[in-house]
Amino acid sequence: ATQDRRWESKARVLQKWWRYILRYKLSIIRRCRERLKRVRACVLISKFFRGRKTRESIRTTKELWLLGKTLDKLQSEWAQDHIFWIIRMQTLIRGFLARVRVRRRRRAKQAFEVKDGFLTPSRPTSAQNP
Repeated sequence: ATQDRRWESKARVLQKWWRYILRYKLSIIRRCRERLKRVRACVLISKFFRGRKTRESIRTTKELWLLGKTLDKLQSEWAQDHIFWIIRMQTLIRGFLARVRVRRRRRAKQAFEVKDGFLTPSRPTSAQNP
């Protein structure tokens, strides 16, 4: 009878242990494995995305490099005289546009004056309105 009780108590301990494992430990282990699967899936998706972005960036860099090389070749083939006149024309055009801008600002400034913190139209002088 005492040996049966020992076996029963050992069986109870084993059953308690097994129930603990089933209820708590296995569910936690299962959740951890699922989380790991989710993380691996996210990593795989991000690998594809990053790889694509990198390939696109490398392709763009190559295209820009080739374009730069082509432009360098064209520039070296052109005579320096042509480049000088192109730059000269650009300078003249920029100067003209700057003078037009300054002229417009002066006219706008003359058309209005500030009185008591407000813009008011100025009175036309005889030089402005003959």
